[in-house]
Amino acid sequence: MSQRKHHLQRIHALQERYISSSNLLGKVTRLESKSPKTATDYKNIEKLNGKYKLLLKYEQDHSKLSEATSDFSSEAPKLLKHHSIYYDAELNPLGKAPFSGLPNFASYKVKQSTIPSNTDEPIPLPSTPKPRFYKLKQVQTTYVSKSYNE
Repeated sequence: MSQRKHHLQRIHALQERYISSSNLLGKVTRLESKSPKTATDYKNIEKLNGKYKLLLKYEQDHSKLSEATSDFSSEAPKLLKHHSIYYDAELNPLGKAPFSGLPNFASYKVKQSTIPSNTDEPIPLPSTPKPRFYKLKQVQTTYVSKSYNE
């Protein structure tokens, strides 16, 4: 497993357990305010401070990244790819509009037809008896080969 993947898994585990860095900080302050501290309390405070710093750094970086991506995504038009009406597997695999004057739709917008809908007419069943199909025997030719000894 790569180091980055392991790091992200560790951060996600911290987020699941403590939800946010402020919850973790509250736990640290509660331990620090405890008057008779034991050796395990000091160890826990050290561990939780390290986890708090890690989670706080991730949250700050993540918020910066989400702000940057939100600005970028709002400017760029959404690519519909194979859902676009301009999609062609060879000529236009991304489904981009030919130029900025035409809108890129996910489906064709066709006006309602003024012609009334054509309902299917019932087809009458034939009154004559069913035709009979006979299986014809095929004539098979059998070949007899001459032996070389004769």
